Amino acid sequence: MVAGIVQWAKHQPEVRQIEAETNNDNRASIRVLEKNSFVCVGVGLEPDTIRFLHWS
Repeated sequence: MVAGIVQWAKHQPEVRQIEAETNNDNRASIRVLEKNSFVCVGVGLEPDTIRFLHWS
């Protein structure tokens, strides 16, 4: 699912980056994001979350 969204977004001229957040302890979600070239950029907006970015 994440790979499909990333591929779709890459073909949208107005999309510059994709943002995602997940709980600090959700290893499965973190791994999915990392496998899809997302980079952890720090804390998320909600408590106990981290933020990831993917540049198109």
